[in-house]
Formats: sequence, structure tokens, C-alpha cells
Amino acid sequence: MFNFKQKTKDPPDYDSKLTSFLHIIKNYSVLAENFLDSLTYFTRVFDAAYASVYFYENKTNTFLLRKWVGHEPSRYSISGDYEFMKFIKGRKGPVHRHEFFIKTTNEMRQPALFYFQQTLSNVVCPIFEGDEWLGLLNLQIDEAHKENNAVLFDSLVEIYADSLKRWLLCQRLLQEKKRLSELSHIKDQLLSNVTHELQTPLNGILGITDALLDSEEEVLSHESKQHIGRIKKSGKELSQTVNNMLKLVQIEAKKDKVCKEKINILALIKEVALLYSDACVGNKTKIVIPTSEEEIFVFVNADQIRTVLMNLVGNAVKFTSEGQISLHLKKSGEKLHISILDTGIGIEDEKLNIIFEEFYQADGSQTRLYGGTGLGLAIAKKIVTLHNGRIWVESQKGEGACFTFTLPMYPV
Repeated sequence: MFNFKQKTKDPPDYDSKLTSFLHIIKNYSVLAENFLDSLTYFTRVFDAAYASVYFYENKTNTFLLRKWVGHEPSRYSISGDYEFMKFIKGRKGPVHRHEFFIKTTNEMRQPALFYFQQTLSNVVCPIFEGDEWLGLLNLQIDEAHKENNAVLFDSLVEIYADSLKRWLLCQRLLQEKKRLSELSHIKDQLLSNVTHELQTPLNGILGITDALLDSEEEVLSHESKQHIGRIKKSGKELSQTVNNMLKLVQIEAKKDKVCKEKINILALIKEVALLYSDACVGNKTKIVIPTSEEEIFVFVNADQIRTVLMNLVGNAVKFTSEGQISLHLKKSGEKLHISILDTGIGIEDEKLNIIFEEFYQADGSQTRLYGGTGLGLAIAKKIVTLHNGRIWVESQKGEGACFTFTLPMYPV
């Protein structure tokens, strides 16, 4: 892969070594799983006899040997409490064995010499992220070659150590991503199982309440029927919550199988507005929809976009006790912007970026005036994202809100 000069006692060609080093950095991405293989080529650039990389394990406070070139070091683990570690950490850069020769009176002399002996090295470079230990890079380099250009040598060692740091941080992020993906799958599976198990008894409860309320016989008193009516109302709210949870799981499970078609968005908006017309009359609120005679088409899954509109318009109706809810359309390139404005209670600034999270509500207190589980906006965001769109909100507390989302007007 790379051409390197064999080890020689002649002065090293640093231009050639620098070129080779840059080739290593270029050809081994910190995102690649095999990045540690670059240690072999890095040691050849400097004619190093041995090299090793230790990574720090926080829970055991131990540096564990992860990769080596040449003979395996005598120490395959190093305690984080080893006194020489504190000295290295204070230096923040390469530490050389020759700093601890016999003539020195440095109190670190014996611990340092023992460290270099056990790791088969004469240079160690600490690897940090801020003040957090990440690892150690050790090298056994020909002293004469090293001293010919000590500044360049230390700089390249630090650059390579920084690459190791970035690789390790990337690996941590990938592991965390995998862990979160597994947790998300478990959550979805749990929600799916729970919602399916809840649906059957809920349907039974609602069926019985309907039968009791519709009974023509005067078996129940007026007060009893009121109580049953409350049971029915609570059951319907719980049923809606269960359906939303199930819908959230289904959207995620079928995200690669969304069937899209060309639909007239104005017709869909009129359909949704009609569903909430009675609620608006009770709230002294009116819904204003676009009056354009031009047909405006989008390329979407009609059922899913109906759900988005129902969730957003339903929220606007719920949080607007008086005033107006208006829908606006605006073309922007190949996207259509759909906005729902209301004159309701508005949203506080610090909550604008988190209201699309699952189960989040702007008013999360136990005594909140408005019902719901905080799933509507999360469902809307998932659907819009599946359509390669964006959704956002602009609002001020007490001055209403404007929810906007984009949809493709052509196949994507």
C-alpha cells in the first residue's frame, strides 16, 4: 500500500516521511472500522521497532492494550492510578524516555523508566478529550533519527494521536447509535404489544357503556347514566391514546413501504376542516381555508397527510378558545408549504424546539387544562419526515402559534 525505506543509520529523509505520513492519514478514515491497522504503517514511517495503543476504560480506571506492532508489551493493562500517568497528563504532549536518564533527579525517574521498559517504548503520547483520558500511544524510535528533527517528530506523533482520538470518539458514537436503535426497537415492540392488548378490553368497555346508555328500559337512574357517560368519555380518550401509540409504531415499521400518489391538497384540507367545524362553533372559533380555484397537487400518502392535518388543526382547535384558525398554502420550488395559524394560547420560547418529541406536552403539569398525551406532533413530524419534508413552529406565549410543514409536489 505504501512504499517505505528500510531501516537505516543514514539521516532520514523527512520530506519522504512526511509524504508517507500524509498518505496514511488520507487513506485511513477515522470513520473506518480498520483505522487501527494504520499503526503498522505509522511505525514504518519513523522506522519504529515497536508501537502500541492503549485505550482507557473508565469503569475500571485502567488502560487496556488494544493494538501493537512488533512484540507484545509486557503490560497488557496499566492502572490509571499509576503515578507516571499523572505526570503524562500534566504534560499534554509526547514524553520521552531520555528525559529520565540517570543524571536527572526527577522524582518520576523510576516510575517513568519502568513504564517505558514494560511498554517496550521510549516515547509516550497521551490521548485526551478535554480533561478526559482516552488512551496512550507508545513508540520505540531510534534515538538518533528522532533527534535529527525532534519538533517534526513530536508534531506528527501528536497528529496521529489526535486521529486515534477522533476514531475512538466516532466508535463511541456508533456504539451509542446502535444501542439507541436497539432501545428504540424494544420500545416500539413494547408499544405495539401493549396497544394491541389494550384495544380488546377497551372495545369491550365502550360496547357495554353504549348498550347501557341506549337501553330503552328505565333500569338506570339519571345519575347512573351520567356516571356511565363519564366512563364512556374516558374510555374514548384512552382508546384515542392507544390508537395514537399504535400509529406511531406502525409509521416507523412501514417507513420504507409508504405508497404515495398525486392528490389535490385543497380537497383534503376542506375535508379535515369540515370534521372540526362543530367543535369550532362551540369554541366561538372559525376555520378559514384557502379559497384558490387553482388545484394544487402534492405527491404523498393521502391517509398519512390527513393524519398530519387532523393533528395540527385539532391542536389549534383545542388551544384556541376564541378567534380564528387559518390555513395557508405557498409554493417554494418543488415543495408546498402548508401553514396552520391560530389565535390560541401560544407556546413559550424555550419549548419550541422540544414539542415534537414523543409524549411531550407544552403544559406537562398534572393540573393542566388541556388533555392529550403529546403524541400528535410526534406523529406529524414522523410522517412529514417520511415525505422528505420539514415541520416547525413559530409562536409567542399568549399570541397564538403557526405550524408549518412542507410536502413534495412531485415524485421524490
